[in-house]
Amino acid sequence: MRLLTITTYGLKAMVDLALHEGQGPMPVAAIAKRQGIPVLSLGQVLHRLRRGGLVVAERGARGGYQLARAPERISVADVTQVFEAKPARRVQAARAPESGAAVQQATGLVWTRMEGAIAAALGTTTLAELAAEARHQQTHHSVNHTFTFHI
Repeated sequence: MRLLTITTYGLKAMVDLALHEGQGPMPVAAIAKRQGIPVLSLGQVLHRLRRGGLVVAERGARGGYQLARAPERISVADVTQVFEAKPARRVQAARAPESGAAVQQATGLVWTRMEGAIAAALGTTTLAELAAEARHQQTHHSVNHTFTFHI
């Protein structure tokens, strides 16, 4: 499964916010710098996440963004749904001879199973889990404690 760049930026921003949970609103520029995301792009991403109900914004000198609910209650699927259209069915009924259509429908089983597995993985993986993994990676593999989330 390949995610759109905007979705990847959204996931990076959300994990970054999960890592800084409880520290108050995070400025866009700070998130952008830590995650290597262009500030203008990140502003658009966070705006969509706010419209999607996943983050809240606070204006002013000490403003920024923070998660709308606990990281344990936000799944990767919640984030990807803000940016990605519902996956289209990859297999459609063929208008071919009976034997060709039957084989195509049978091979469609693998796509159905893959879509189910992807949906399950996205739906059961939370920001809290990703943040915990990022913390683990920081402590064990980095001298510099700047977090960069790679998808």
